[in-house]
Amino acid sequence: MIGALQKIESGQLGPTILRSIAHTDALNRVRRTLSTSPYNPELWMALALLQVQRDPHDPVVVEALKMAYFVAPNDARLMPVRIDMVAHFDPLALPDVKDLVRNDIRLILIRRSGSRSALVSAYRRASKLGKAFLEDAVESIDPSFLATLRG
Repeated sequence: MIGALQKIESGQLGPTILRSIAHTDALNRVRRTLSTSPYNPELWMALALLQVQRDPHDPVVVEALKMAYFVAPNDARLMPVRIDMVAHFDPLALPDVKDLVRNDIRLILIRRSGSRSALVSAYRRASKLGKAFLEDAVESIDPSFLATLRG
């Protein structure tokens, strides 16, 4: 499953049909595993990441992302992935998602300064809406970091 996620993220699955088969297989495995391990935040993130590849507007993406937050709200390992995904694929239209991501950004800027590079990376990959959100969040928490974010 991890190998499939890495290939999906890097876009190295080859022909469309192979990508579709590997993607469907990975998605089915994650769903089966979640049915027996619903408190595993990595599985919820895997479901969100796999589903966003198929359809970024599918409600499953936001619900899986929310579950990853609810199961492990302060998991530092997941913060960069959650921020990147939200900034890149725009589930920012939902106020509760904005609040959850803003909390991740706050924790990184205030308590996990070693993870600030994750914000810069997310900013580089972000959509126009995602960049505006990241700029606003960073400016409200640590305005001195805004130049680094944009640089």
